[in-house]
Amino acid sequence: MTWFIVLGLSFASGFISLSYEILWARLFTWSTAGSAAAFPMLLGLFLAGIALGAKWSKRFTNGKATYSPEALRSLAMFIGGGALAGWLVIPAMAWLVTLHVAIPGFTALYFVFGAACIFGAQLPVLMHYGIAADSHVGSRLSYVYVANIAGSVGGSLITGFIWLDVASTASIAMVLTIIGLALAFVLFASTRPDKAKLAGAAGALVACIAVVVGLTGTVYSGMLEKLYYGPEYESQEFKYVFETKSGFIAVDEEDVAIGGGVYDGTFSIDLIDDVNGIVRPYSLSAFHEDPKTVLVVGMATGSWSRVLVEHPGIEKVTIIEISPGYFDLISKYPESAVLLDHPKVELVEDDARRWMHTNDRKFDAIISNTSFHQRGFSSTLLSEEFMQLMKDHLNPKGIVMVNTTGSKRALRSMLNVYDHCVAYMRSGICSDHEIKPDTERWRGILEQFKIDGKPVYDPAIPEHKAHIDELMEEMNAQEGNFVSAERMKFLAKDYETITDANMGHEWQFDMLGMSSDSESE
Repeated sequence: MTWFIVLGLSFASGFISLSYEILWARLFTWSTAGSAAAFPMLLGLFLAGIALGAKWSKRFTNGKATYSPEALRSLAMFIGGGALAGWLVIPAMAWLVTLHVAIPGFTALYFVFGAACIFGAQLPVLMHYGIAADSHVGSRLSYVYVANIAGSVGGSLITGFIWLDVASTASIAMVLTIIGLALAFVLFASTRPDKAKLAGAAGALVACIAVVVGLTGTVYSGMLEKLYYGPEYESQEFKYVFETKSGFIAVDEEDVAIGGGVYDGTFSIDLIDDVNGIVRPYSLSAFHEDPKTVLVVGMATGSWSRVLVEHPGIEKVTIIEISPGYFDLISKYPESAVLLDHPKVELVEDDARRWMHTNDRKFDAIISNTSFHQRGFSSTLLSEEFMQLMKDHLNPKGIVMVNTTGSKRALRSMLNVYDHCVAYMRSGICSDHEIKPDTERWRGILEQFKIDGKPVYDPAIPEHKAHIDELMEEMNAQEGNFVSAERMKFLAKDYETITDANMGHEWQFDMLGMSSDSESE
């Protein structure tokens, strides 16, 4: 076996194993509803598998000579088997999750551990048979390690930042497996087998590749549905699925968007038949006398943004969305697709915090329709530091509206930064100027509100008027879904603030991403 082949195999081993780890982590996080514990648990078990595999590899090297053709052929089978094992992990995870009731996410890690054992054994065996026991053993060992690390870095960069934006998980897994099988054949061929054995190996390679190519679409079909529904999976099919390096986005049969394995919004802008709390962006004029410019953090289905764009007084809406998959998503729904080329809209694909740090623009209102507070990375949009960052981008008398999803710690973070705060429909509304909801002003704006030429509220229709009257009465009475400043302070007084350092709720929840101590009203 030539030195070039040794370095190439070491590079490829690192590339394939790290690429698979990225795929597994994304799907495991999806199956655990975005739990912050998902990735470290998977990483820990992956590293444990690598370590056990390295220890286990001793039985393939003890007492066996370097450069043994038979041993190298065994190593070839080992590399090919590792590629196939990596390919099978994802469908196996999805299948097992549908069977297990208690902790569906955790049981899926069994397959990750098993495949990691095979990957972990590859490098030690390769070093044993690929490095001659001479005076250059030390330097050659270091070169093999460098090649493996370079492959790992390459897998992380190429797969994690490029490949995932242009190819599906199934196709990436298929290509990784084919690469592994081809390298196993190259290693086998390097041992100079006779023509019959070489032809047999070539036939086996072609057969394995044919099986992988032919079955990938079948075995990977429904993987997101199975991992999402778990034991409740009954052949449901998502309407749309979008994959980018930022994660998975799906839409179920009822047009509910699912991002990262959890509810991420509904395509509805109906104020009267409100199924998604859309009254909150409609209520902006109750808290700000004349909003002209609005910054929206997180577009998702685009429903909130569409309402803001149609607000009679708003002149410009800047929408920051980190995942390009949502731009593809809204293009499927005419009521949201309008945002893609609306003259009032500026679409920005970026991380909100990074964008705010590099821009000094100020807005009359900043709307952050944050996802569930228990998800991983949720603290980046609920922390005291982010509240201050939004405050720095407000015009005088500007307000922020943040969906806290019932977290009193998030309310505490807002109260620590802003002088005046109230809450409405689990969204905190804050400013450095006193907030006095003006329902008459709000009613007047609603009477002017039109979307696609149709009024969202027609006082001539009894059902419409009754619904709006109820909203106004609730806010005037400061009861129900409206929380006054005094009540908000009372609710949050015993709770610790969320900071970038303590990460809020992220590590206080179980593997399913659900609170063990609900903080909802």
